[in-house]
Amino acid sequence: MKKLFSVALLLGFFALSVGVAVAGDNVDAMVELLRSDLRADKRALVDAAMDLSDADAKLFWPNYEAYERERAKLGDRTVDLIKRYPDAVNLTGSETLLQLSNDWFKLQDDRIKLVKKYYKQIEKDTSLRVAVRWLQVEHRLHLLLHLQIAAEIPMVAPIKR
Repeated sequence: MKKLFSVALLLGFFALSVGVAVAGDNVDAMVELLRSDLRADKRALVDAAMDLSDADAKLFWPNYEAYERERAKLGDRTVDLIKRYPDAVNLTGSETLLQLSNDWFKLQDDRIKLVKKYYKQIEKDTSLRVAVRWLQVEHRLHLLLHLQIAAEIPMVAPIKR
């Protein structure tokens, strides 16, 4: 539980930094620096949470590393989407808002496809139990990160009546 709280704080810092960085000039450099720290900490947390046997670890970690490489590309798309929100929150036209919504839905669909792909591969290489445990750990970390990010993204302005 302590480790999960520590990661929540780290993820919160990351999300806050992304939120602050959206308005800054050097967003990409800041995000990449935070991501490199986050990847190392996330791996340590996943390692502790998975509690794998040596045999399962040999099969799990190559899959996890491949998953993380592909997930990082989704992370790039997420950051790009977040960067577009501040310019769109006060718009009254629907085209930009519709594009943001469609891009968000596509990102969620692609994330689910990626998780399913690696869930199946981890299950095939190790066991159903290891795959489900990874799914739980990954889901919890995803929720923690995205809850923090959502708290920093400005809401679209309401319609003035």
